[in-house]
Amino acid sequence: MRATRARSLCVPALGLASLFVYVACASNEESNGGITESQADSGIIVSDGGGPASDAGPDDSASPDAVSDGAVPLRCSDADWCETRYSRGIDNPRIVDLWPLGPTAFALDARTGILEYDGTAWRIAYQTSTILSSVWAASADDVWAGGNYGNLVHGVRVDGTWTWSTERVGAGTYEDGVVSLWGANSMDVYFTTYAKVYHRVPEGAGDYVWGVEYEDTQPIPLYNGGISIRQVTGSGPDDVWVLAMRGLWCATVLHKTQGVYSRVADCNVECSTDLCVANSIPSAANVSYSVGRAGVVTSPGSLVTTTAGAPYESSFLHGFKVPVTGPNEHLVVPAKGAQGEFLWGPSDTDLYNGGYGMVVHNTSAFSDAGAFAISTIALNGVPLIETFKVRGTSASDIWAFGGKYALHRTKP
Repeated sequence: MRATRARSLCVPALGLASLFVYVACASNEESNGGITESQADSGIIVSDGGGPASDAGPDDSASPDAVSDGAVPLRCSDADWCETRYSRGIDNPRIVDLWPLGPTAFALDARTGILEYDGTAWRIAYQTSTILSSVWAASADDVWAGGNYGNLVHGVRVDGTWTWSTERVGAGTYEDGVVSLWGANSMDVYFTTYAKVYHRVPEGAGDYVWGVEYEDTQPIPLYNGGISIRQVTGSGPDDVWVLAMRGLWCATVLHKTQGVYSRVADCNVECSTDLCVANSIPSAANVSYSVGRAGVVTSPGSLVTTTAGAPYESSFLHGFKVPVTGPNEHLVVPAKGAQGEFLWGPSDTDLYNGGYGMVVHNTSAFSDAGAFAISTIALNGVPLIETFKVRGTSASDIWAFGGKYALHRTKP
């Protein structure tokens, strides 16, 4: 069915020759929605305020919720993971996702909405009660966020003023919830639900619609249920990757180039209580383990991810390469010492992995000597009890985030 269009804030893009299944959308637009920067910028609080004292360290009494900018020094771990400040009005945040942009960043606070980091402190960019779970930004002035029931928020800033538009894609059910957002550029944006990949494409003069570009059609395994997409990422319009799970034990990796999706890794696994049988799909690597929740594109056509053998434990590192010509390449090595499912790194040999209460780092991944070791995030020697994700733009701009923490590492 043809989609109802959100009023676009973008200039027209070149047409794309693709076939899509269009879905119904409901949209509205508001100018300067939520709290403006000038309204939010009335004070500063320390980033770890509001949680249990045991998480914050022995000097928590010196970190009240609200202090003047710079009154309380920000703490750093021994591995140079440093606290960041929150503006007044961001009380006891719960950071669920973050997209870095070099000196600035955007994050989602489950209790407030979309936050913006200006290099000094986090400030409220858009306040909403809608549950948002994924954020991606094309630039410091163009940000997308998605959440439950297919809700999407898009903000564009011109001359210092934000304009926000909202829309709902799909039927507004639980299955339409946004799992992951990513874009090749401001005109070329993707999001996924658990079972579908949506692509935003131009239609007419300045109008855009969301279309279902990929929907899994493989038979559902007997015991394990259907596909569960975890991430969409890439390096550009002709290098789009999708990470997913088929059932409980089957990693699925898709790659899109020149408008065509191919299976880089997949299997069709059927399990009883004591037996799993993996039936490899031709021309795809057979990966019969659960894929991690995040992979990183280290160069065009190359992706690194993990497979997990137990909760919060990565058993193997997988490197996938889709060359312009020739067969696909798949390298797999044990992920020695690695804990967590949230992988990121500035290269395919320099990798970080986030998990429960820790971040680990491997500077020689895929080599015999390579092993993940703790990159401590403890402040004043006290562990931080949250599940951490890791994301960055370079070796000197890396974020570890989760719960009330948004830790920034700027030293290579």
